[in-house]
Amino acid sequence: MTTINLKEKLSEYFGFESFMSGQEETIKTVLSGHDTLSVLPTGTGKSLCYQLAGYLMNGTTLIVSPLLSLIQDQVSQFNFRGNGVAIGLTSLLSYSEKKYVLKNINAYKFIYLSPEMLSQVEVTNALKSINVSLFVVDEAHCISTWGPDFRPDYLNLNNVIAELGEPLILALTATATPRIQDDIVAQLIMPNRSFNKIIRSVNRENIFLSTIKVNDEFEKNEQLLGLLNKLDGVGIIYFSSKKKANEISELINQHTKLKSEPYHADLTDTARYIVQQQFMMNQIDVICATSAFGMGINKKDIRYVIHYHMPANFESYVQEFGRAGRDGQQSIAIVFSQVNDLFLQRRLIDLTIPDADFIKLYFKKHAELVGLGEEKGKLLDYYYEKHDTVDQVQALFRQRKIEKEIGLQSMMAFIDSNQCRKQEILRHFGESKVVQHDKSCCSVVFTEKTLEVIGLEKRRNVTDEKRLIQSSETIMTKLFQKS
Repeated sequence: MTTINLKEKLSEYFGFESFMSGQEETIKTVLSGHDTLSVLPTGTGKSLCYQLAGYLMNGTTLIVSPLLSLIQDQVSQFNFRGNGVAIGLTSLLSYSEKKYVLKNINAYKFIYLSPEMLSQVEVTNALKSINVSLFVVDEAHCISTWGPDFRPDYLNLNNVIAELGEPLILALTATATPRIQDDIVAQLIMPNRSFNKIIRSVNRENIFLSTIKVNDEFEKNEQLLGLLNKLDGVGIIYFSSKKKANEISELINQHTKLKSEPYHADLTDTARYIVQQQFMMNQIDVICATSAFGMGINKKDIRYVIHYHMPANFESYVQEFGRAGRDGQQSIAIVFSQVNDLFLQRRLIDLTIPDADFIKLYFKKHAELVGLGEEKGKLLDYYYEKHDTVDQVQALFRQRKIEKEIGLQSMMAFIDSNQCRKQEILRHFGESKVVQHDKSCCSVVFTEKTLEVIGLEKRRNVTDEKRLIQSSETIMTKLFQKS
């Protein structure tokens, strides 16, 4: 494998003439037979690492991905290239479609699925019947950030890897502190094996970072609408509330010439998919999204990312503003800061983290409470079935709550700091690199002159034809006519 000319293969399979930072080293390490953790900055094409490696390896590449939209995006890219070698095992498949895919599982070179799908016996049985040569965990930080208190199936991936015959492992992420890196490796590592780490800086030089502090929601909305009327290109606004995402999307449609749609978990899979594709086709200017959109889109010309609510932690912040500027062009990321944002984030923590009394009650009356659909209950089922004690589970969630509070406090300190924004981010991720602070780097307080300085002030004209929203049938036809 080491004698392969990777640049020739890159051109042959993808039409690119050169690799981006960290890609070639990651692929070489995988092809040399080493389990690998690659931490590469947002926008540097992490998916190409496993795609090219997978093409060059015998057997099937299995990709564990956290979001349906991310799976759809990746599979669609394969279909557009006309390869027909990728499939997404997702909730969008009907019963008969899923049955067909599992029966013909050996027909696919790349299989995308969620960690929850891997908990289904019929899925793992089908996968055990083929040669899975590469097990990929995309957005691998989710093992650490989501696994313990949101999606516990991430914590079972090492058992799945063992069931599949211990294939080679590649974990990819853009946002992992040294502690999270160690956690990822500890959760995935097989006996008598080790991980090679490939780490690149999280710094995104082409994204200007800034903050707008407001006193209340009225001022925030007024500032937001004024900002959107001045910004060039398309963008994403992130929210911590689905209700607020709906409200602001409607506000944008009413008070600007922009086309906006909300994107969050309350929409059906099909509705989210249609919004996603309309955004990709430049038929929507602004997406009002929750974190469901955070890792799910790879649109290269997003010019701005705005956080309507303060992000919960640095990892979410970097992931989300990293949607911008993937074409290498100048972009901007702005955080709105309002005092009650902190209270909102704390309330979200309380809603998602089971408290000591609930844990004690659930374990005592498990037979009565199991299967009721309560999110906290589903989470606790995982630990109950592991035979963890009440004290162990209470201690785990007590620690998780402390970690989330530390994440919030770090974000608050970041927003209130008068230091270089990018230097603060690098420090959080354990980097010693010194940022070259200039006019295109960041500012503590956003001013209107900023857009002029970095060249994002004027919005291009959009024709009426471009604003026509295609029906879902047209979008589906256009997407899959080459598949």
